[in-house]
Amino acid sequence: MNKPNRQSIAFLLIVLVTLLSFTSLQTLSGQPPLMVPATPSTSSQHASGSLPKIDYRLQSMMEKEDLNQEVEMIVTFQGISSTKGAELLKSLGNITVLETYTVISGALLKAPLGMAVNIASQNYVKSVTHNYEVKIHSTLDTTLQATATTYSANIDQIGATRLHQLGINGTGIKVAVLDTGINTHEALPPAKIIYARSFVPGEGTSDLNGHGTHVAGIIAGYSEGRYIGVAPGAQLLNIKVLNEAGEGKLSYLVSGIQEAVNQKAHVISISAGALINNPNDPVCQAANSAVLAGVVVVAAAGNEGPDGGTINAPGEAALAICVGAVTSSNLIPDFSSRGPTVDKRVGVDLVAPGVNIISLSYNNSSGYVSMSGTSQATPHISGVVALLLSYKNLTVSTVKAALMATAVDLGEDPYAQGCGLVNASAAYDLLESGKTPVAVSPLRIELISFGSQLSITVNFTIVGGLTTDNYLSNVRIEVRGGISGLITLSSTGTFDLNNTHKFVAATIYVPSYYMASFFSGSIDLVNGDGEVIASVTIQGIGPTSFLLMYLLSQEVASFYATALLIIVVGVAAGIAFILGYAIYRRKHWPPEEEFPPEPIDLGPLEGEPYRWPY
Repeated sequence: MNKPNRQSIAFLLIVLVTLLSFTSLQTLSGQPPLMVPATPSTSSQHASGSLPKIDYRLQSMMEKEDLNQEVEMIVTFQGISSTKGAELLKSLGNITVLETYTVISGALLKAPLGMAVNIASQNYVKSVTHNYEVKIHSTLDTTLQATATTYSANIDQIGATRLHQLGINGTGIKVAVLDTGINTHEALPPAKIIYARSFVPGEGTSDLNGHGTHVAGIIAGYSEGRYIGVAPGAQLLNIKVLNEAGEGKLSYLVSGIQEAVNQKAHVISISAGALINNPNDPVCQAANSAVLAGVVVVAAAGNEGPDGGTINAPGEAALAICVGAVTSSNLIPDFSSRGPTVDKRVGVDLVAPGVNIISLSYNNSSGYVSMSGTSQATPHISGVVALLLSYKNLTVSTVKAALMATAVDLGEDPYAQGCGLVNASAAYDLLESGKTPVAVSPLRIELISFGSQLSITVNFTIVGGLTTDNYLSNVRIEVRGGISGLITLSSTGTFDLNNTHKFVAATIYVPSYYMASFFSGSIDLVNGDGEVIASVTIQGIGPTSFLLMYLLSQEVASFYATALLIIVVGVAAGIAFILGYAIYRRKHWPPEEEFPPEPIDLGPLEGEPYRWPY
């Protein structure tokens, strides 16, 4: 083979291997790497200057609008009661108190826009928030023929069918539906709706939009041979907080949560909200307060995906169960909101079916419609909670930990899926076993650093169920493996995880001069007996490795695909080096010296001494 041919073949081999590398990468790529996204520049952070107590909406209005116009605000207090705070505010003059709350220490008031500064300057005032608008999180897909056979709220996909077969259907559990109202239907007879109240001015408790009836049907609808919801035995509280257009106000939601607590609801289902980026927003405070009062709050993540940092309030409340959506094929749809929250939590706790979900029509008592959104995913979780609460007397933390600990990991980004797809059957088995559930989120972190230092902080959400022994009374966090030298924890001592939430921040810092190609390890929760009760896996690629491959591909699919790409390219580089070396050697090195031939033994010659033949 001549030299030009050898060079051409070598070049073609290099090109072929490189193409195969990228083909393998694209084949294995389902999702981008599970990287911790940078915390977005959020609206709540704009209020960190001279007016830290005033939310950014009011600040923006103060910059652009007439300061004498009257606006509604919710003011929260610190160190005093709502009643006392309201009295003190009225003494400032030109302030009308519209409502005081018990679910939070706060009040709804009307005052000139410019008064917000004076209000915020009082030392007993914690925050001043505009009474902003909230909305539903779904869209209408289709209206179905009333002659269709049997519908169900995707109960097989979430593992609820088995519980129905065991006779567990949510009987005795009251679920408050904070929505556009609920209308009766063949699958929702009047006896199913045991309470109704509207907080929407000028509208009664009837559903004029369709969203609330659809949500209610997913939770508790039932019609023999026609439709079955997740918890068909549950009872519903119709608390209307959204109008005919599917819109409402922050104050309606806060009042609705308060009313649900007052009516002794076991579960509050909220499929509405707004993108606030403030976990301390009044409605988030109200949701957390309800949880502390013993009510499970389930709230939609929102439909602002696929960007990160798009969790809606009250879904971003730390103690609530925040719900994202999945398709029937267990894929995360683009519309489903993602974390992280501004306090660096994952945000989403669980996902449930939320695409093309069939439920009840509000204007046809025997009709069914299809809707999509995290609004539809949320009542699936609310129904599962009702099932578990009807099976056994459980605390809020026990229910949440059981659902998170047994969710099906879909392999998606934790900031999109949380712990994964809710699995009612697995949660039931865990509770039936008598073992105290423990959950941690995120379940895993995969990091990639190219050519520069990496510094991220993750606020882990740790939830423990109720136990009667010391199983969770003395829990500590241990960092193991090669990652141990790269992590700093906000809390290093032991803590009591019994029947509560714990939030521990972990800062991962990988310097630019870190020489290891890969790093891995785990963050383990260990109880007083030395048992690992939950674990988070961490793995990544160091900053000194594979920068060239990243620049070539401009897209890295996952840790494993990256590793495969590196191996393939490494092999290609080795082959190219060997071929190039061979070509160079053949072209530039002098010919090898010829060794003399082996001596030929001719035997002794007569009269002559033995001698070599040359």
